[in-house]
Amino acid sequence: MVVKIRGKGQKRKIALKFTIDCTHPAEDSILDVANFEKYLKEHVKVEGKTNNLGNHVVIARDKTKVAINA
Repeated sequence: MVVKIRGKGQKRKIALKFTIDCTHPAEDSILDVANFEKYLKEHVKVEGKTNNLGNHVVIARDKTKVAINA
């Protein structure tokens, strides 16, 4: 998402952060968090292309939580 500043013509990038808490599905053995992180890295699209994260999107895992920074 890009926000235009009035009168200046410059664009400012808004940093987005999403956190997915997988505690309960991981405890019930429904979901493996490592495989879910791998799935997200392979299927998240940047500029219409999968596997194109580059420096734009960072996906990190911390035990039972997955954080996505864009």
